[in-house]
Order: sequence, then structure tokens, then C-alpha cells
Amino acid sequence: QQLKEGETWTGGYGFLNISEKEFIDSLTVRYTIFNNTTRTSEVVETKIKAPLPGQETSFEVLVNTEEKAGLNDVTVFVNPRILPEVYYDNNVLALKNYLNVEADIFNPVLDVTIDGRYILNGDYVSSNPSIVLKLWDENSLLLKTDTAGISVLLKYPCASEDCPFTAIYFTRPDVQW
Repeated sequence: QQLKEGETWTGGYGFLNISEKEFIDSLTVRYTIFNNTTRTSEVVETKIKAPLPGQETSFEVLVNTEEKAGLNDVTVFVNPRILPEVYYDNNVLALKNYLNVEADIFNPVLDVTIDGRYILNGDYVSSNPSIVLKLWDENSLLLKTDTAGISVLLKYPCASEDCPFTAIYFTRPDVQW
């Protein structure tokens, strides 16, 4: 499966009860996404309705591909040795290199205007400027929805050559997100 980073992949599966016995409870489904590039795993567990003998229960596995660039193995294990069964081997599906996630290549671009114009070092700025910052990224799947990871720092004029930066917090009444 070829995906772009940030896409959600949905895999449809079914679990068939091939025995003549009923399960006593719902079944746990454990799925693991192993990223071969970063050598990290994400393990998620969910529950499905236990199928009656001879019947099948369908279910879906949802995977967010953010930070999973490269080849990913997908392993789906229904009833991972929780409820008693004679054999567990037929409850596991291992898909090696199944998800190929294309990395987000380009970094975002930050565009800054002050009072509607681009300024150069040494330009004069009004004492109460309107500063607009625009963040652009070609990947529409990884849109910025909050201010996490963004810092705004301003350096005001001062008497010394090494003026300190002042943090501008998004909670200020004169700042809009």
C-alpha cells in the first residue's frame, strides 16, 4: 500500500470462528505497525464481537501514517492468547513491508510581513506594528491546527548591541491565531 505521510490507512479484515465452540467474551485485536526506518513500533488494541461457530466478524484497522515514513510491517493478531483456544497460529496475519509511506519532503515556509510589507534589516517599523505570519506547507495532510512547536520572538531596540529576545505568547490579547 503506497501512502503519503499524514494519510490514514484503513485495512479491512475478518475473523472466522472455524470451531464448533462459542467464545465466552468479545475478542481482543492487537495490531502492530513496525517502521523499518526508525525501528519503532506502535501497538494498538481494540475489541471485536466474537463470532459464533461458523460465522465471521468483520473489523477495520486504522493507522495514522504521521512519523511512519518508509516501509512498515503490519501484524494483526486476533485473540493474542487471552481467551483459551487450541491453536493461535491461525489468528495472526503478518504483512512484511506492507505500508510504504512517502515522507513529507519539503519543510514549511514562513512568510512574515509588518504593516503589510516585507522589511529588511535596519528598516523602520511603526511603534505599534501589525505583524502577520503565514505558514505554508505543500502537504495538505499535515496541517498545523494549533500553536505547538511555534515560538514568536521579537528583539526590541536597546542601548547595547546584544539586545535580548522577548517571547510573544499566543495567550496575549493582541495576538490572534
